[in-house]
Amino acid sequence: MKVIKIILASTLALSSVASAASMLELRQAEKLSITLTGKPLASDLRAKFLKGEIDLKTIADQLSTGPEFIENFAEYWTRTLNIQAAVNPYALKSLSAGITLKDIGNYLDWSFIAYPPNAVGADVNGLTGFYNARASGATAPAIEVRYCDDLPTLTVIAAYNGRNEWKALGTTGKTPAGAAVKAGTEEIWSKLWDLWQKYDLECGGGGTVMLPWWDPDGVTINAKYKGAAGYRVPPMILQACGEGLKKCSLKENGKSDAYMDEVSRAMTMEASYLISHVVAEDMPFNEILTTEKTIMTGAYGYFMSRDRGSNLWGNFPGGGYVDLQNPVFKTTKPNDRKHYWVNRNALHSGILTTPVFQLLTNGRRAKANKAYETFLCKKFAVPEGAKPDPADANPDLTQRTYCSYCHKSIEPMAAFFNRWPQTGVNNYQYDEKQDDAGRFAGISGEGAKGLGKILAENSEFQTCSIRRAFEFVNRRKMTYLEEENKLDEYTSDFASDKNLRRLIIKMMLEPEFLSPKGATP
Repeated sequence: MKVIKIILASTLALSSVASAASMLELRQAEKLSITLTGKPLASDLRAKFLKGEIDLKTIADQLSTGPEFIENFAEYWTRTLNIQAAVNPYALKSLSAGITLKDIGNYLDWSFIAYPPNAVGADVNGLTGFYNARASGATAPAIEVRYCDDLPTLTVIAAYNGRNEWKALGTTGKTPAGAAVKAGTEEIWSKLWDLWQKYDLECGGGGTVMLPWWDPDGVTINAKYKGAAGYRVPPMILQACGEGLKKCSLKENGKSDAYMDEVSRAMTMEASYLISHVVAEDMPFNEILTTEKTIMTGAYGYFMSRDRGSNLWGNFPGGGYVDLQNPVFKTTKPNDRKHYWVNRNALHSGILTTPVFQLLTNGRRAKANKAYETFLCKKFAVPEGAKPDPADANPDLTQRTYCSYCHKSIEPMAAFFNRWPQTGVNNYQYDEKQDDAGRFAGISGEGAKGLGKILAENSEFQTCSIRRAFEFVNRRKMTYLEEENKLDEYTSDFASDKNLRRLIIKMMLEPEFLSPKGATP
């Protein structure tokens, strides 16, 4: 019996050791998953790993090509680019339309009649013109939402004259306060009241219940409408706004537009998604600065192929993309988050010509500085001890004392962006008439494409890319000792094909990363 107890105790001890080793390895696998995807290891991979069917390298290799890695790595680059606010598509001004997207389809309201109703302009001619413009249904009205208990109900904007005023004027010839209309206008006021009721519904019934273009997959404008069939739309708003109400915009568009929120997200993430796909698909990392392609989501393509978005093509280099037959522009799903590679045209260069990179910075110098800091990991700086000269007012900053230290480099670098607006963060507008010849690191080129090529071939870009990979993996910068001991090795690995994914995997499989603090792998 004593022998049996000893054997049993030994077996339990060995089992405990084996279990501890498995737990350590599982912790390492979880660390790989959380680092690459931001999520714990999926149950199927966990099961295969515990059975010994796959190893850590297989896990890293598989996860680093998947959609969760693409999203997680894109979020890292969004932070690295310091994108602090989302692109607001409504604020973009269309060069062809001459107005912002917010103002497209937001034209005709019911506030133009002077108040009180006996003022100048409230005569038969003025009222008849006001009536005819709205009775035709030819012009998109300015609309807003009435938050009824059952359904959100659309109505027209009328800053001075609401339902009570129109009813009183049309049925009594007086305002609710008793002010009379001009003699001879009673009939046209009555007609206006009849027309108003076709533009404005009382809560509780009537009209057509439907989902508009800005909320295509269900009512999201307010939580109390969860599960609602749609918006209640008055007949004249439906007629004037057209199919899906696509000719109209909500007054509260920036606050209540679920679809455009999706477009905003897609535009904001475009540059980061481009970087993620370059890495996940084993493309040379310098493509992030040189490729003529980009990544668009289905929602972004849906937007750009229809009324509002199509007004922006004139703002893009070359007036649009050559790949307009791409499936992304044919999708019928407004909220499609699928990613598509899209050919732009020869004027484009990686993330440098994406709307988000251009809108991220206010001015050409800022664009040059952002590229310098992000892709070369360097900052423009004056030598220690240098001092400005208050007496030097030279307008040429490349010659002015103190300023010249930075501006001798940044001014010719900023010239690469001369075809973009000098100021204005909402101005994604390309002017092909401007001279965009620039110079950086002793090399001349033209436009963002020229700068992208120069940066991509700069040795500092390679070193900076390695540092960015290390920061993603370790969530911190390299220490001095790590640079001394590892940077040359990483540079050698990265130099041949610029494959950043393989370098990331190499960093993650090293003992320094895998071993939890105080444990032995």
